[in-house]
Amino acid sequence: LNGQIVGRIEAPKEWQSLEASLPNLSLKAGQNQLELHSVQGCLIAADYIPNSPDYRCISFAIQQIQLNP
Repeated sequence: LNGQIVGRIEAPKEWQSLEASLPNLSLKAGQNQLELHSVQGCLIAADYIPNSPDYRCISFAIQQIQLNP
């Protein structure tokens, strides 16, 4: 968050949904930047999904972000 490491989230298995939380984020007034990095690299969907034409390198997907004060 804004250039500082604020947490680590480990997924137990690839291609599984995971609910994650980063408590106590210190957001500053105005714009903030949250960067996410995958230390394990990426997976190719076609290697795991039968008949998939998707050969993109996918690290993770994010959906349903919620910020609570």
